[in-house]
Amino acid sequence: MSNLVLVRHGQARPFEENSDRLTYLGVRQAHALGKYWAGRATRWDQVWSGTLERQRKTAVEVTSCYFEAGIEFPALQESEAFNEYAVPIPDAALHEVQVAPANQRNRIFQAVIETAMAEWMRTPEFTSFHERVTEGLKLLMQSAPPKSRIAVFTSGGPIGVSVQTVLRAPVEQAIEINWRIRNCSLTEFIFSGSRVSLDCFNATPHLDSDELQSFR
Repeated sequence: MSNLVLVRHGQARPFEENSDRLTYLGVRQAHALGKYWAGRATRWDQVWSGTLERQRKTAVEVTSCYFEAGIEFPALQESEAFNEYAVPIPDAALHEVQVAPANQRNRIFQAVIETAMAEWMRTPEFTSFHERVTEGLKLLMQSAPPKSRIAVFTSGGPIGVSVQTVLRAPVEQAIEINWRIRNCSLTEFIFSGSRVSLDCFNATPHLDSDELQSFR
């Protein structure tokens, strides 16, 4: 059997003008994962990364602990709609998020983005995104030599679609799954030929304190 691990990027900066950067916490999360893998002598035959800065930076911070960073793999790139404000959101709703106290922003933003995402899922853009991710997942597995270990640094959207597809759940569940994915978490699949199973979802054994945990 072969292994494919999808790593969500470390915490980024969704409420700042340049949101595609890791926070200090995001860097710490990546370092924690690198040390965790290094301490267990974990090795990967292939290491890939999406093209967003937060994905590539996470790969660099993790893998610099003990091996080279990954090659970019656009098929498991995040959708533009998941880049926080790229979906159509009323200006008034955005303003409410931006002026809210820091400890309330996530809660308010979640309600806003859930409504926007529900609309987005009914568009051709979502269908194209879903097809791109599922085809990319197939390509990675079909082209992998036997007993390969593959790591991909990506985002919540592709991970949600991958889990939904492998579980053969309704397409709508891809978004619901995405909401639960923690920063720098691990989702693992085992596969052989055309057979693939979910082995581990949203695991954070390397983030061993509450201060290292985050969703957004």
